Amino acid sequence: MKKRESNRLKSIVGNAFNRKIRQYLENMKKEYIKEYKTEPKYNNKQFRADFEIELKNGVLIVIDNTTTIRNDRVNQKQFIAYGVKKHFEAEGKTVKFFVVVPNKEKIGTKKTREKEIKTIERMKTKIKDKKYESFIDDILYLDELLEILKK
Repeated sequence: MKKRESNRLKSIVGNAFNRKIRQYLENMKKEYIKEYKTEPKYNNKQFRADFEIELKNGVLIVIDNTTTIRNDRVNQKQFIAYGVKKHFEAEGKTVKFFVVVPNKEKIGTKKTREKEIKTIERMKTKIKDKKYESFIDDILYLDELLEILKK
């Protein structure tokens, strides 16, 4: 498969994942979510995430999605999380920043799934380790995000 075709397919999968999350957020709006924004931008548009969610209990959550995960992608998202948190800190607000990935049976491709899950689990452990500097609060599978939104 040519690189251009591969990138096009990745874009299609990523856009479908964003639509799926948007649909979940819309369905949860009445009961759990006060409001949400798609593709919010922060600090003079330097930092962009996929969704900003304000829960009815006042908790503010920013999520950035990815359908595959690699160390370099997590490092990129760390920088985005840093900028987002600095933005809200300047406003006197606290925000949770999560990277959201598809559920285990949907992550990556059949060929890469096992490796992707191992990378996710390793990064989740690293993020929770107090010796590791992380601006990402957690990497969540989609079902984990939905549970957090319902709390």
